[in-house]
Amino acid sequence: MRLADIYLMYAEAVLRGGGGGDAGTALTYVNKIVERGHGNNTGANITSEQLNLDFILDERARELFWEATGGLTLSDTEGSVPAPIYGHGKAA
Repeated sequence: MRLADIYLMYAEAVLRGGGGGDAGTALTYVNKIVERGHGNNTGANITSEQLNLDFILDERARELFWEATGGLTLSDTEGSVPAPIYGHGKAA
């Protein structure tokens, strides 16, 4: 398990209404992943309005693409795992 995956699980739990967490911390954790993925560029950070379950699934697909977790995410979310999209909305 990677720290990025834990951050994404935290954010997903908060977005799904789980107790014990808060949206501000979830956003901070997700932006740590986004910054690292963009060469520590804070200009790539997302806003609280952009943080939703679709973004979390997309970020998980980008972050863990080579980790063979796609099948688990697919079964956990009862949905499809999108192909990785780089640059938040721009196709690779």
